[in-house]
Amino acid sequence: MLTPFRWVEIEGWRGPLDPGQVLRRAAFARGWNDQNASFESSDLMLNKIWELCSYSLKATTFAGLFVDGDRERTPYEADAYIDQIGYYYSDPDPGMARDTFDFLLSHPTWPTEWALHMIFILHADWMQTGDKEWLASRFDKLESKLLESRLRPDGLLGSSAADIGRNDIIDWPPAERDGYQNSACNTVVNAFYLHALELMGEMAKALGRNQEALDYSRRATVARGAFQEKFFDVKRGIYRDGEGVAHASAHANFIPLAFGLVPPERLSGVLDYLKTKGMPCSVYGAQYLLEGFYRYGQGKAALELMKATGERSWRHMIESGATITCEAWDQKFKPNQDWNHAWGAAPANLLPRYVLGVVPAEPGWKSLLIRPNPEGLHECRGKVPTPRGSIFVSWVNEEPLTLRLTVPAETPVSFDLPGSNDSIVKVNGEIIQCTQSSQGEGQERVRFHLDASHGTDPFLIEVSHNPAAWKP
Repeated sequence: MLTPFRWVEIEGWRGPLDPGQVLRRAAFARGWNDQNASFESSDLMLNKIWELCSYSLKATTFAGLFVDGDRERTPYEADAYIDQIGYYYSDPDPGMARDTFDFLLSHPTWPTEWALHMIFILHADWMQTGDKEWLASRFDKLESKLLESRLRPDGLLGSSAADIGRNDIIDWPPAERDGYQNSACNTVVNAFYLHALELMGEMAKALGRNQEALDYSRRATVARGAFQEKFFDVKRGIYRDGEGVAHASAHANFIPLAFGLVPPERLSGVLDYLKTKGMPCSVYGAQYLLEGFYRYGQGKAALELMKATGERSWRHMIESGATITCEAWDQKFKPNQDWNHAWGAAPANLLPRYVLGVVPAEPGWKSLLIRPNPEGLHECRGKVPTPRGSIFVSWVNEEPLTLRLTVPAETPVSFDLPGSNDSIVKVNGEIIQCTQSSQGEGQERVRFHLDASHGTDPFLIEVSHNPAAWKP
């Protein structure tokens, strides 16, 4: 039996105890390769944060499943999802994530949002592998995870007294909920439900189950309308915790933000509100808070939260002596916390996805999207493993912005880079045409696409934000 531990007290030892008499060994997945992935930036603390979080994923593979730490040593759905998406940026093998998913099908846990995370896990596997056969073999088992017994006539999920008292977890531990007031129809649960509906629709369409895809789309449209009507406070410009509730927590706003549920005209109010809150959530909630910030052009704010000097940051974990991410920001927030808990390792996926800027544009990484957020950094470089081969990216945030990239053979690449209508974009010295997009709150971007004919040789992207100073 494998029973690893991180701390031990020895009693009754007679005579002196030399540290050399204690033999320590690390237990982790046999296939893990430290050379698979890398991340390095011009910020030394950010590099330490990535190293802490990446190592945390490695160190918590000892059970062959994504377990929640050394106290319970059992999988939980939300923990497994955060572990999974970080793991893929260090190891492209889906085996441990799949074993964890199958275990959770047979041994589900109790929180409402954790059931919905099962849909997130299956969708993430499909995006990683492109394996429709595996997707099809599990898809029907997820219908029950949509909690239809709780569906109201307006398309939203309701909550019973038992759900309000225990099942609707919002965040954990309870003190990390920013004063959230649960109700018979709450914002956080329904934001997760809406996102799950959208993912089910995408997967149904991929499997050729078009009628089901249309049904999920219809249900999402109805629920989205009710969501905006029931939960948004027009006077304050932010979302309330639930129907008939006056309180507006950070969670009621950053969860909808992360899932793209905030309409463009409401973004500025929600973002302004969230930027006044600091880190108002647990290490689990931080996954979604920072995703929301990155999704809408607030990369600098996200970095500042990761590196904040207070008690609620990964910097604090490091300065407290942690070598693996903890279950909570500090012992004071959860005295019985695990000291090795990978649900606290969100930067292991956030930094390569949103700072380095590498994500799959199609299932199985058949095409790529390069979408870095260089705000707050001078430069960044890294390696991302995929089932098709490694991706190497580096960028320097100067004038012009320069980005170098090597990708697997026959891989189309789309780019979404900081820029505007006045920007000049060059690929290997040749000026190309771009389209403009917006990331919200004034964050302008330029977009362009390279087909698979570009080959595998490194190529150079340059974006000049001051064309008058750059002679083509």
